This record gives sequence, C-alpha cells and structure tokens, in this order.
Amino acid sequence: MQERSELLNKLDHFINKYYKNLLIRGIIYFVTLFLSLIILLSFTEHLGQFNKFGRLILFCVFMLFNSVVFWRWIVTPIIGLYRLGSTLSYIEAANIIGSHFSTVQDKLINLLQLQEL
Repeated sequence: MQERSELLNKLDHFINKYYKNLLIRGIIYFVTLFLSLIILLSFTEHLGQFNKFGRLILFCVFMLFNSVVFWRWIVTPIIGLYRLGSTLSYIEAANIIGSHFSTVQDKLINLLQLQEL
C-alpha cells in the first residue's frame, strides 16, 4: 500500500512540474508574441495612417489575438496546475513519462491498471 501512495505522489509531482513547465513556456510565448504584434501593428499604423475605423480594426485584432494566446498558453496551464478542471490523469502522465523512457512505459501503465483493479 505504501508503494502505491509513493507512486501516486511521484506522479502528482510530475503532473505539477508538467503544468509549471507549460506555464513558463506559455508566458515566454505570450510576451514574445505580444511585443512582436505591438511592433508589427505600430509599424502598420505608421505606414498606413489609418482613420478611426482602421485603428479600431487593428485594436480589435490585437485584443482578440492576445486574448486567445493568453487563454491557451497561460490560463489553461494555471487551471491544470490548481486542478480546477480536467487535468492530466495518472495514465496520461504515465504515457508522457513512457514516451521519454521506453523501458518504463509498459511497466508503469500496467502497474497503474493493476492498482485500479
């Protein structure tokens, strides 16, 4: 019984590290895309010298794109990190671990399936 709890604790630790890694990567992507889009849209506005409607369209595109990127790469990992929604199951975590360590894959998944029974 103690081995089971130790295995589940290690899988929980892996799941937390997985979501933290996704969050850090998402923050880097978000900041990079945010700054790139600001530069691109500012340069476009400078060259085009749009009227109010054109600037409104540029602003709406900017806000929509950043909202989608923020939700996808920052909010989703935070939800997974705090286990608020559907998160990585132990079997999915075992598949991720097994894809990196081929010798462990079948053993870990089989052990989890046997413990469920």
